[in-house]
Order: sequence, then C-alpha cells, then structure tokens
Amino acid sequence: MAQSTTRLVRDGVSLQVVVDGDLAGGDLGGGDVGGGTAAGSPVVRPAVLVGGLLDGPEVWEPLVPLLSGERALVRISCRGCGDSSAATPSLTVSELAEDVLTVADALRIGTFDLVGMSMGGLVAQEVTLSAPERVASLGLVSSAPWLGENGRFVLRLVRDLVVADRIHEAVQFLAYAGLGPAFAEQHPAEFGATVRAVERLPGIAANLVHLIEAMLPFDSRRRLGAITCPTAAVVAVDDLIFAAPCAESLLAYHPQAVLTRMAGGHCAFQSSPGIAAKALLDNWHSVRPPSIPWNK
Repeated sequence: MAQSTTRLVRDGVSLQVVVDGDLAGGDLGGGDVGGGTAAGSPVVRPAVLVGGLLDGPEVWEPLVPLLSGERALVRISCRGCGDSSAATPSLTVSELAEDVLTVADALRIGTFDLVGMSMGGLVAQEVTLSAPERVASLGLVSSAPWLGENGRFVLRLVRDLVVADRIHEAVQFLAYAGLGPAFAEQHPAEFGATVRAVERLPGIAANLVHLIEAMLPFDSRRRLGAITCPTAAVVAVDDLIFAAPCAESLLAYHPQAVLTRMAGGHCAFQSSPGIAAKALLDNWHSVRPPSIPWNK
C-alpha cells in the first residue's frame, strides 16, 4: 500500500497529512477525487480521518489495515497536534474545520467519507454542518455532540494544571482519563512511557490550553438535525472524556444515526479496532446516490 506524507499550508498554518493509498491514481494533488474516473476506472471516494487532542497520524494505525482496503485514507493532524503548526489563542473548532476543507481542496478531493476521533469528532461535525455537500458520510469515534459535565471537568482540570505550570500532573491526568484506570494499573510501565512521550511534545503547554479552550464551548446538539448524510458513532461505555450518555444523545437530535457500543474507555478503539472498523465500513457502504435523499 502506497503511503505519502506531506505538509499543506494555509495562511501560514502548516498541517501534517498522511495519505494511505492512491488518490485517483496520481500523486498528492493529482486527479479529481470525488467523481469521474482515474485511468478509465471509477474513482472511489477517499476517507478523511481527523485525529484528536495532540494526536499525530499514528493514532489511526490500528484502524488503517482494516480500512485501507476499501479506499485511500487521508489522515490529518489538527493544529497543535502531531507535526502540524501550533495552536493559537482564540482558536475555534470552526477554524479547525476550515483546515480540513483546505486539505481536501489542496488534494483535489470533492466528496469524502469523514471520520473524527475525540476532538476530531467535533471538527468532523463542524465540517459536515458547514459543507454538507462535501461529506458523503460522517463517523464519530469516542466523540459526541458535546462534552457534558464530566468531560468539561476533565479538560478544565488539565487546562488549569497546565496554567499552574504543573505539566506532569496535567499530562498524567489526561493520560489516565484517555487510557483508562485499568490500563494505568495493569500496564504501569507503558502508561509512564506514554506520559513521558506526551510531555516531550513541542509546545505541549500552549497547545493543550488553546485546544481545550476551543473544545469546551462546543455543542452541536441543536444543529444536528441539519445533518442528512449517514452517520455512525462508536461509543466507549466507560469513556471518561466523552461520556457514553453524551455520545448517545446524538440519537435524540439525529435519529438516523447508528450507535455501536464497545467496552472500555476513551481509547478502546485502539485495542479493539475491529469493532470500530466494522461500524465505519458499514456506514460507508450505506451511502446512497446523491439523487436519493437519506431521509426517504
């Protein structure tokens, strides 16, 4: 499977992008992906994957082998994440969504299946709401329409620890919430290594503060009725950041959505990728021709 890594720039913002597979039979930026043909064959629309808080493209590695046989994958690291540009004060989820569309435009991708994990799920919702004609299907993994009180408590505490210059405690608590108490207790060496790796990320303090500030006010519940594309959410029942009731509230505002529940915490999809992959693949396969409204 071909893989390409590039950096795309918009208004001075550099974004890390990894492409698994072939976009319309050409190199990055080649071909009209989203319709038409490549070398005489129908073009299969690619899937755009948006990572979560601080995540580089490697966060998707458990899912890549399961999804890449279907189509090309475009893995995007948001600002402040991976090797992308740093997050900035007053950054918003809407701006992160604009970055995703900028990447799609740069790679000449018309329509695409969109998947967001954690914070990336907030971004993916905003992309779908702002540019519905571009998104064939929406997938949310360990994400929700809003954070809820538990998620806001976790992120506010992390932010406040960072502001107090208690970076180690902030990262340790974030890792505990993300990986889960069971992982921290059963794999202390790996848990400690994860904390140390995150602490070494460039600009970790500012990125955490600015990204958390962007996430805290997000609430798409009242707007979800505008989403008409097939939507699937993978809910981790013991998630401490996007609690299951928050994820399940998706159905109250977007009844056509399909929920898949899995055991474990926020990062459960990495240890049980088959469950998440099946939910996403089923959602991709459910996309109907544009001439047939999804709600009929």
